[in-house]
Amino acid sequence: MSLAENKALVRRLYEELWGRGNLAVVDECVARDYVNHQRTIDPHVDAPMSAVDICGAEIFKQLVQAWRRGFPDVETSVEEQIAEGDKVVTRWVSRGTHSGPWMQVPASGHSMVVEGISIDRVAGGKIVESWTNWDLLGLLEQIGASRDATGPG
Repeated sequence: MSLAENKALVRRLYEELWGRGNLAVVDECVARDYVNHQRTIDPHVDAPMSAVDICGAEIFKQLVQAWRRGFPDVETSVEEQIAEGDKVVTRWVSRGTHSGPWMQVPASGHSMVVEGISIDRVAGGKIVESWTNWDLLGLLEQIGASRDATGPG
């Protein structure tokens, strides 16, 4: 695939999956043995800051479902992309309302804006691996959960 095609594939994942909750996009854009390297919730234990990588397309879907349960109106926009070789770097922003439970934090009704940067590796027309850094602490502060989720502070 060309660099432009790789960027379009990744943009589709962010906007349709993260931004609209279209889980079918995972089957179309993500390899079955996909690995997502990020310190985030483990959808099986719903505990903060799991060091476990998200492995496999089906587990990835569970992560997205947990996110969208907590922020059902979330919209994600791609702000910038850079592509080189088999990798696409994406700077993204998500905005929404904490209307459901997320990371053991009951719905607060607070609005949030969170930013992140992800690097996605594409092979064979699918995303096979991702690395993401995002402002989890800032998000927890916005929903009023930073003290509970990160310990005394």
